[in-house]
Amino acid sequence: RSSSGGVFGAPALSRRSSAEEVVASMAESLHCPITNALLVDPVSAADGFIYERDAVSRWLSSHDTSPNTGAVLPNKALVALPAVRAMVLSVVDSDTLPEDEVREWLLRRGVW
Repeated sequence: RSSSGGVFGAPALSRRSSAEEVVASMAESLHCPITNALLVDPVSAADGFIYERDAVSRWLSSHDTSPNTGAVLPNKALVALPAVRAMVLSVVDSDTLPEDEVREWLLRRGVW
């Protein structure tokens, strides 16, 4: 450690800011492209995109196409993504999201 408190001479605050930026960037990718809300029950569809289960199920009940690309889907199978759910939980626990977004996510999970 250097006298500045950081590893390799980097200030500790910069490391924290960088970590927060990574978490914030990750959080952006954990939003459903249909609802724009943070995922509660993430699933993958045949188009390879990740969606909120309820939102994509509603879409697929009246469409045979991808909500993202408009391409016809080969099937309407949805695959649960527990690793993505764990990433969402990590982001929520990181205290980097706005309080109102966390509250809304908790409400949708039935926790609040």
